[in-house]
Amino acid sequence: MAENEIFKSGKMSVDVAPRTVGILKTSIQFSTQDQGTAKLIFSLSKDGLPLPLSSAATAKIFLRMADGSVFEKIVSIVDQIHGKLEYVLEEEISHPGLAKGELNINYANGQALSVCKFSFNIDASLMDQDIVPLAEYYVKNFNTLQTDIEERAAVINDTVDELQEKVDGFETTAITLDPRLKTVEGKVTTVTAQLAETMNFLSELGINIKTLGSNKDKPDNIDFIQATINEVSARGGGTVYIPPEEFIIAPTTTRRIILKDNVTITGTGTVKVKDNAGDYETIFGAATNGTQVKNVHFRGFKIDQNPKANITSKITIGTANTSQFAISFQNFKNITVKDVKFDKCSGVNTVLLSGRGCRDASVKDCEFYFAKPLNHANYDNSAIYFNCEHHQASGNKFYADLAESAGGAIETHNGLSTITNNTSEGYSTVCNIVSSSVGETVTRDNSDMVVSDNVATKCRYGIRLWSITGKKLSNVIISNNVMSINNADRGLALTGGISMVRDTGLDGDFENITISDNTIHFQKDTVLRSDMSESSMFAIGLAVRGKLNNVSVKGNTINNAPVRAIKLGFTDASSVSSVVEIKDNIIVNAGIYALAGQYYRSAIQLEGNLNHVSVEGNNIHDNNDIFGGFLSIDANSGTFKGVSIKNNKVSSKQGGYYYRVNKSLGIDEGEVIKTHYSSVFPPTSKLNLKIGDKVENTGTLTPGTSYTGYRVTTAGTSGTLTTAITGTCTNGSTVVTVSDSSQLSVGDMILIAGSGKAPSILQITGNTLLMSSTYSASVTDGSVSYYAPVLKGYGQLQA
Repeated sequence: MAENEIFKSGKMSVDVAPRTVGILKTSIQFSTQDQGTAKLIFSLSKDGLPLPLSSAATAKIFLRMADGSVFEKIVSIVDQIHGKLEYVLEEEISHPGLAKGELNINYANGQALSVCKFSFNIDASLMDQDIVPLAEYYVKNFNTLQTDIEERAAVINDTVDELQEKVDGFETTAITLDPRLKTVEGKVTTVTAQLAETMNFLSELGINIKTLGSNKDKPDNIDFIQATINEVSARGGGTVYIPPEEFIIAPTTTRRIILKDNVTITGTGTVKVKDNAGDYETIFGAATNGTQVKNVHFRGFKIDQNPKANITSKITIGTANTSQFAISFQNFKNITVKDVKFDKCSGVNTVLLSGRGCRDASVKDCEFYFAKPLNHANYDNSAIYFNCEHHQASGNKFYADLAESAGGAIETHNGLSTITNNTSEGYSTVCNIVSSSVGETVTRDNSDMVVSDNVATKCRYGIRLWSITGKKLSNVIISNNVMSINNADRGLALTGGISMVRDTGLDGDFENITISDNTIHFQKDTVLRSDMSESSMFAIGLAVRGKLNNVSVKGNTINNAPVRAIKLGFTDASSVSSVVEIKDNIIVNAGIYALAGQYYRSAIQLEGNLNHVSVEGNNIHDNNDIFGGFLSIDANSGTFKGVSIKNNKVSSKQGGYYYRVNKSLGIDEGEVIKTHYSSVFPPTSKLNLKIGDKVENTGTLTPGTSYTGYRVTTAGTSGTLTTAITGTCTNGSTVVTVSDSSQLSVGDMILIAGSGKAPSILQITGNTLLMSSTYSASVTDGSVSYYAPVLKGYGQLQA
């Protein structure tokens, strides 16, 4: 005969009807010693009559204990006709404090009924005062966890039994037993690790911010989000979950959401700054800018800084507590931001990860949509600002309308760093690369930075390099980036592709820099800009005040550079560039901004103090119907040592470039004396012949009369024009206008009848020629002819 069961029952009578009452506060109180005897009894009624329950109905109870543990269990229906239900507390009884619960009924036809919410107390008995909560995590169905743990415990018990059997049957030496013991120990270790893995998984499920009071209808959720972070932090770390709703926050100059060590913020919801929040320093950060945090992560949710509705704020560079950072840490180790959407963002920096001694930062696969607050003047801003060791930005996307004046997409200071596979549309600069700052503690000799495979469109600059006075930017690779510069749409006086910045406080050195395989495209611009900074506008600019060493500019493609395509050197005495190669670049339509000074408009310019520089294998071309450039290669002034300019290809659809190389600078141009070939003498085909050139005789040679070759003693251009051309020149000018330039080429020496001079053509644009020397007489529509060279024969064949 079974023993009689004894229960301590807590009864609740509930009328199922629409109501405004929140939680039914009962006087029910159990003890932690009421093991298997604490029973909840529910009597349900509707309209004053007992509520019958279908046999197909299922009742569930949801309990949240005082320590945060959560349980969901099946409730027994003991009397279907009179609507009575019972539930005996099991492991829940070991969680002392105020317990909150909810009773729900589910029907087979899909209907569900929320019966009531209620609360009751569990008192800690004297012998249980030191009881440890059984669970510090959240679980949908505790039975699942219990079964798993029991199964794993059974494995351990079996292993222990097996070990005991081995001990009982011990008949061998300790040497024989030792490996068997190690095998058993390994099994125990494996099961322990599996249990730890399970517990870690459960802890990662995290706490929903709504659990501690966050609500989409609240005017400010900072305190509730903070309470959730504090709860997770108190457990040693874990995850805070933002559900798919919008939560309003009200940050101020002294109020923010404070992150703590080992906390992850994740979810699919939105954190949005309230309308007219006014000035604030940051949304997420440490308790103070000097407080160190470690292992903080942001994942998946959205931050809306709501700038267009915050007209009471005033972002002011250099003014404390007005920066409007979204995420800011200035003393940290290991901060990651991934898959976060910043829409809209407005701060001086959206993500600021900067501080001396800081390290390990990552921003990946995020989206940034910049918009400045209404009625704001433009201000310096960057979406991602790194100044720490070991950081990376990859897979991020940046968007801004031109009217919003978005600044830099990414700034990387100090290094080590990799900036890869980011895309930017409408931001001024895709990346600023900066050396360490004065006084910065750096553990490496070099910057060690890679900026590669990024794509930027509608930008003012592509990539800029900054070396602070007294520092050195070194070991940097800039490769495989694509940049479209919208210089015409922006209407600005200064734009650029990849360039080194020189300014006050930026006189540092550059060393070991590789710029390779980038594509830089400019818009064609025909609008006169009186403030055009033509002396500082480059597609690739290597013009610094400090020292520049070991630089390679190779394999880049540059199109429509308004002024210079590639510039090396600067005229300051302190500027010295050494060991530089400019090789195998494709440069199309360089120097086509006709309103700039013509001697600034070049494909490649060298000047200043240059040592061991090679300019070779570059392909320079102008494809305009009327030639638009001016200089192909310009090396006219400076102090050059070991400079070579060789094997570059220069061509144009119409007209031709001016190749301006000062012979007195000692530049190695390869073969100086050229060999030409002709079967008749004087040659009838067009040859531009310089003094010292040779013309080999390829015709029939007659012994005693024929020469094997001829030496040029007076420079000129052989051959005759096929159709008549007239030309007009002016006394004291180097410019000539001809009736037809189609038969003429750069390098031709021509004579205008009556001018008394035969200079060579340096450059052709349409029917306008730039000549190598000024005219001493004015002639209008004079007959034009090639100026014939003088040749002397050598090597006469013996009769």
